Amino acid sequence: MTTRTFEFSDGSSNKFWTITLDGKAHTVNYGRIGTAGQTQTKEFASDSDAQKSFDKLVAEKTKKGYVEKTAGAPLAPVAPVAKKEKPAPVAAAKKEAVPAQPAAAPAPAPEPAPAFSINAALRREIDLDAADWAAVPEDFPLPDGAVRVMSAALAPQPPAKPFDLEDCLKRLATKVRARTYGWEWDFSAALPVTQLSREEAEFWCSVMLAPRKRDEKPAEHAEKIRKENTVFTGKAPATLDTKNNYVPAEFVRCLAVLLTPAELIEYMFRPVGGRGFGFQMTRMRVYRDGFRKYVFPWLTAAERAAWKEAAKAAWNSAVWPTDFYATPPAPFMFGVMFGLRDEALSLVESWADNLYAADTSWDHAHYHCPQEIVLGLGTPELVAFHMRRLKLPLNRPVYIRGFLARTGLTALDVIARSIAAIGKKEDAEELFAEFGRVHAPEAAPHMLDLAHNSKAPRSSREWLDAHPAESVAGLIPVAAGGGKGAAAAVDYLNTLKRRGASALIEAQLAHFPADTVARIRASVLDVVEKVYPALPPEKIPAWWGGALAAAPLGKNKRPAWVKLPDLTPLILDIAGGQYALGEAQLGEVIAALQASTPEQKHPLAVALREHAEADSLDAFGWRLFELWLGEGAPSKEKWAFLALGLLGGDCSVLKLAPLIRVWPGESQHQRAVMGLEVLRAIGTDTALMQINGIAQKVKFKGIKERAAQCMEAIAETRGMSRAQLEDRIVPDCGLDERGSRVFDFGPRQFRFILGPEMKPMIRHADGTIKSDLPKPGAKDDATLAPAAVAEWKLLKKQIAEVAKIQAVRLEQAMVTGRRWAPGEFQQLIVKQPLMINLARLLLWGVYDAQGKLTGAFRVTEDQTFADENDADFTLPGDAAGASIGLAHPLQMSGQKQLLDQWGQIFGDYEIVPPFAQLGRTIHTLAPEHAQGAEIKHLATRGKLVAQTLVFGLEKLGWQRGIPQDAGWVNEHTKQFPGADITAVINYDEGFSVGYWEGAGEQTIERVFFVPGLYTPRMYPDHKNAIPLAQVDALVLSEVLNDCELLLMKAK
Repeated sequence: MTTRTFEFSDGSSNKFWTITLDGKAHTVNYGRIGTAGQTQTKEFASDSDAQKSFDKLVAEKTKKGYVEKTAGAPLAPVAPVAKKEKPAPVAAAKKEAVPAQPAAAPAPAPEPAPAFSINAALRREIDLDAADWAAVPEDFPLPDGAVRVMSAALAPQPPAKPFDLEDCLKRLATKVRARTYGWEWDFSAALPVTQLSREEAEFWCSVMLAPRKRDEKPAEHAEKIRKENTVFTGKAPATLDTKNNYVPAEFVRCLAVLLTPAELIEYMFRPVGGRGFGFQMTRMRVYRDGFRKYVFPWLTAAERAAWKEAAKAAWNSAVWPTDFYATPPAPFMFGVMFGLRDEALSLVESWADNLYAADTSWDHAHYHCPQEIVLGLGTPELVAFHMRRLKLPLNRPVYIRGFLARTGLTALDVIARSIAAIGKKEDAEELFAEFGRVHAPEAAPHMLDLAHNSKAPRSSREWLDAHPAESVAGLIPVAAGGGKGAAAAVDYLNTLKRRGASALIEAQLAHFPADTVARIRASVLDVVEKVYPALPPEKIPAWWGGALAAAPLGKNKRPAWVKLPDLTPLILDIAGGQYALGEAQLGEVIAALQASTPEQKHPLAVALREHAEADSLDAFGWRLFELWLGEGAPSKEKWAFLALGLLGGDCSVLKLAPLIRVWPGESQHQRAVMGLEVLRAIGTDTALMQINGIAQKVKFKGIKERAAQCMEAIAETRGMSRAQLEDRIVPDCGLDERGSRVFDFGPRQFRFILGPEMKPMIRHADGTIKSDLPKPGAKDDATLAPAAVAEWKLLKKQIAEVAKIQAVRLEQAMVTGRRWAPGEFQQLIVKQPLMINLARLLLWGVYDAQGKLTGAFRVTEDQTFADENDADFTLPGDAAGASIGLAHPLQMSGQKQLLDQWGQIFGDYEIVPPFAQLGRTIHTLAPEHAQGAEIKHLATRGKLVAQTLVFGLEKLGWQRGIPQDAGWVNEHTKQFPGADITAVINYDEGFSVGYWEGAGEQTIERVFFVPGLYTPRMYPDHKNAIPLAQVDALVLSEVLNDCELLLMKAK
C-alpha cells in the first residue's frame, strides 16, 4: 500500500489531496485543510491499471502546483545536499560521514530524567559498505538528499604474506564454521584481510572444492590435508567443478587470483550444469555475491571495460527463460553489473506487470532473480518504478543494499513492504538489519508501520528509540495527516513526550507549516494527561491483601520487555480519591497476570476487574498486549495476550477484532483462535458482537468456524437460539433510549444521527449535517470539548462496525422470514438504542399465525408507529398470536397502490433503507425452466472461480456442506424459516477443503428445495425435493437473486 499527500495554497484557498494505492484500487481523500474532506474509491481490472491511474493523478496534481507533504518527501528542516561523488578509497576502515546540515547549537537543558539526550540535529544518512557503493556505476545519477556513509571503507588490500601452510590449516580448523546442518561451511573469518598469495588461493580453493560428508568437521579436514602432505604451488586446480552443493562466496576471491582476467570471465559466464535448477541458481547467485564483494571493487577501468564488452557480446534478451524454474544465463547479471542499461531497460519493459506476481502462492522471481536486472537500470526513478510495477520483493540483503545505493531515500516504501511480507521472524530480522542502515526522518513512518505489521517489531521499535530526532521529524507529518498511520504516530509522539521529549518535538515543529503545528499541538503537546498521586501504603485496600493471601505470588520473573514506566497507569478509587498504582503494586499485578490462566484466574486479577477504574484497566491491558506484540508475540509469554481478556473493555475489543480477521492470512491461526477466547473473556455485548461478525464475514474458514462454534456455545449456555443471542448482544454504543447522543462543547451541542450508508453523522444546532465534529474553539469549554471529541471518535468506530453487521442481519431476516413477537420487537428493536436507528429506515409488517401479512407500518422519529396514510398504528399484543417482521414487496404483490404509497412516504421523509426493500428486484422462472423440481439452466451461464462462488454464497447467508471423502464439498444450503423450506445449491466440480489451488472453475449445476429446515450432513440424500411450482415465490425470488449476484462475476 502506498499513500501520497499533497497540499495547495494560493492565498484564497488551502486544500489537501491524499491518494492511497492498494492493489487494484486507489482511494482519494480531498478537501479543505482542517476538514475530513470527501473520499472516493475506484477499482480497476488489474494492479497495473490502478498504478497507471495513480501515477497520472499524482502528475496532474503536481502540475497544478500541489506540494507533496508525504512522509518521505524532502523535509523542511533538512538543508539541500549536493549530489555525492563516488566514495574514493581511503586508508582506514572507519566510519566517515558528512553531516546533513551544520551542527546545531547546544541543546537546551533537558527535562527531568529524559530517556535520551535531546538533539534536534537530523541525520540523513545511508550507511552501506564500500563494496555496495562501489557497485553503483560511476555515471549513475544518484538521488539527492542523503549522505552516503561507509560502515567499512574501501581500502587498498595489504600485499600478500608468504604462504604458511600450517597457519592456513590452523585457520581452517578454528575459523571455518559449519552451517546448514553441516552441509555448508562459512569461510568468511578464515581468509586474511591481505591479498592472497597464489599458493594460499590454491589451498583454499582445494578445500572448498573437495568432496566431504555432512558430519565432517573443518578440523578433521585440516588434519587430513596435513597427513596427505599436500604441496601447493600456486596453480589453479585441474578441475574447478565440485560435487558439493555449497560453495562459498570466497571461492570467487580465490579464482580471481588463480585465473587470468579472460579465464575468469569465461568461467563466470559458463552455464552451471547438473544437480537440478536449485543447485544451478544457488551456485550462480553465490558466484555473483562473491564477485561483487571480493572482485568488482578492485577492478581497473580497463578490466571493467573488458567485462562490459564480454557481457554485451553475450547478451541476448530472447533467451531470458520463460520457465520459472530455469536460471538465466550469467551474462545478464554481469551485464547489468557493468552498466548495460539500455539492454536491461529493453528486457525489463518486455515483462508484463504480473509476470512475477500473478500467483502469490510462491515467489516466481526466486530462480530468475529479476531484481538484479531492475537494479541495473539507468536512473533511480526507473529502478523504483519497475520494482513497484513488477511487485518484486527485496527479499535478500544484497537486494536491499543495492536498492538503497541506487534510490537513496526516495523509495523506502518498497523496502518496508518487502519486509512486512516476510513470514519468518529470522528472515525479517535479517532484512531489517539492512533497512536499519538508513538514518533519516523519511524512514520513521515505515519503521513505525513495521513495528506493528511485521515479524521484526522489536528491531523496528529499537530503531525509533535510537533515532528520536529523526523519528519525531518523520512522524509529525503522519500524525498531522489523518491517514491510516496517524493514530499510531500520535501515540508514539505522546510516548516520547512522556519520556521527556517535549522540547525535541517543539524544536522540530519549528520547521513545519502552521496547520501541521496546530494539529500536533492539539493531539500531542497540548494534551494534558491527568497525573494521579501514587497509592500510599496506608491506603492499600483490604481486598488487595486478601487476594495475595488467598494465592501468594510465585517467583515468576518479569520479562525484560515489560518496562513499568511504559505501561499506562492503573487507577483505584479509594475513599473519595483516585490513586495510581506504584511500581511495587504494578509488579504484583504483572505477577498475578503471569499466574493466571483462562481456567484459573489469580484472585488479584479478578479483584482488579471489579475495583479498578474501567477505562484505565482497558488501556493498561491493551498497552501490555502491544508490548507483547512488539516483542514478536513470544508464545511462552502469551499470558500478556490472555490478560487482555481479564482487563480489556470495548475500546480494546474494537482494536483487537480487525487483527483477528487478518491473522489467519499471516500464518497466525492459533493467535486468532486465542483472540476469540480473549473476546469471549471480555464478554461485553460489543465483544460478542465482534465474535458474531467474524463468524459471519471473514474469508478464513478455520477462524470463521471457530467463531461460529463460540457463538453456539454462548447461546447454549444462555439457553437461546443463535438468532436470539444475536438480538440480545447488540451494543448500545453509548446512545440514549431514543437512539441518539449529545456531544457537549459547553456553549455548543451536537447530536448524533445515522446517515446514508450507515455512516455516523453530526447534526448541528442549525440543522446542518456534517460528517465530523468541528474543532473545539477558544469559547468552548476546555474540559467538555476535548472529552466530547474523544467520545465521538470511539462512537464513530463502534457504529461503523456494528451498524453494517446489523444491516446484513436485518436483510437476511427479511429474506428468510425471521419473525419477532410484538413484545420482543418492542424490547429488542424499538427500544434498543442502536437498532432503533436502523428500524426507522425500514418497512415492517404484522403477520398472522399462518404467516400472512395483515398490515404494514414504519417506526417514526418519536418511536411510535405509522401506517401507509401516516396515521397512528397500533401493534397487536403477544396474546393475539401475531408476529412482526420486515415486509418484502412480494408479500404485497397485487397491491401496487399500497407499494406506491409507502414509496411516496419514504421519499417525502428522505428515508434511505440500508438495503433494497421496497424497490427490491423480483425474480421468477421462465416457463421452460419452471418444470420439475430442479433449476438446471444456470449451468450454461458461465464458470466461477471456486473462491468467488464459495465465499460469495457464504456472504449471502448460505451454509457450506459437510466435507465428504478427501474433504470434498460441492453443495451449500440456506434455510428459510418463514416458509419452512431449505434451498440447496449443487456445483460442479466442487473443491477440497484447504486446497484451493486444485479447485477448478465451478458451474451452478442445479438448485432445488427441500421441506423443513435442513442442516448439512456427511452424505446428503435429497430425494424429497419440492416441485418448483410449489416453492414459495419469495424464497424462489431470493435464491435466484443470490445466483444472479454470483453469476455477474462468471466468465
